[in-house]
Amino acid sequence: VFSISVILLVSYLLIVFYLTVRRTVSSLEVAAERMTRGDDLGGEILIESQDELGKLVRSFNEIAVRLKKEWSQAREENARATAAESELKNARDEAVQASKAKSDFLAMMSHEIRTPMNAIIGMAELLNETSLNDEQKQFVQVLIRNGNHLLNVINDILDLSKVEAGRLELETVEFN
Repeated sequence: VFSISVILLVSYLLIVFYLTVRRTVSSLEVAAERMTRGDDLGGEILIESQDELGKLVRSFNEIAVRLKKEWSQAREENARATAAESELKNARDEAVQASKAKSDFLAMMSHEIRTPMNAIIGMAELLNETSLNDEQKQFVQVLIRNGNHLLNVINDILDLSKVEAGRLELETVEFN
C-alpha cells in the first residue's frame, strides 16, 4: 500500500510538473509567434515559478517590454522625419514657384517696357533727322543716348531672367 501511494504521489507530481511546464512553454511559444508577426510586442506571460523556466519567462517578458519601447520610439522618430520631409518638400515647392513667378515677372516686364522704349528711341531718332535748332538737337541726342542706356538695362534684366529660366543662348566671339 505504501509503495502504491508513493507511486501515485510521484505520478501526480510528474503530471503536475509536466502540465505546468507544458503550459509555460506553450505560453512562450504563442507569445513568440505574436511578436514575430508584430501583433503584440508587450504581451506579458504570467509565471509564478522561481526555477530556470521562470527566469526564462521573466527574461522573455523583459525583452518584449524593451522591444515595445524601441518600436514606439522608432515609430515616433519616423513620424517626425516624415513630417520634416513633408515640410521641406512644401518649402522647396514654394521656393520654386516664387522663383518662377519672379522670372516670369521680370521677363514680362522687360518685354512690356522694352517695346515702348524702342518706340521712344525710334521717334527720337526720327525727330533728330528733322530740322531742329542746335539746342533742340542737343535735347534729342540726350534723349536718344539715355534711352539707349535704359534699353541696355532692360535687355540685361531680360538676359538675367533668361539665365534663370535656362533659355539664354551663348555666343562664341573672339576677343583680344
